[in-house]
Amino acid sequence: MGSPVGAGHIRNLNATVINATNGVSETTLIVATNTSGVLTFIQVFDAVAADVTLGTTRPVLSAPVANNTMETLYFGPIGWYIGTRLSAAATTTVEGSTGAADGVYLQVFVN
Repeated sequence: MGSPVGAGHIRNLNATVINATNGVSETTLIVATNTSGVLTFIQVFDAVAADVTLGTTRPVLSAPVANNTMETLYFGPIGWYIGTRLSAAATTTVEGSTGAADGVYLQVFVN
């Protein structure tokens, strides 16, 4: 399995889209933890964060994370090919632009 990107831990993910990788990568695992107390959605993009407009740019993956739970998205030993850059945000709806409350954490593992 891969190793965590950078520090491996993104704290308080919200409507500010962040770059989770530095460029082309093979993502093997994404772990999202939601301690915010409300349902949130992790939106994942194959794009540089600056090129994403939440609510307009369609994510390549949007995963719900129930309150006070952790979701693990495993893409197998070869991984999921990201051709530009993996960027992510946490919102209150599946393709929305309203940011999640504090308490959403993301870890991304790449080969």
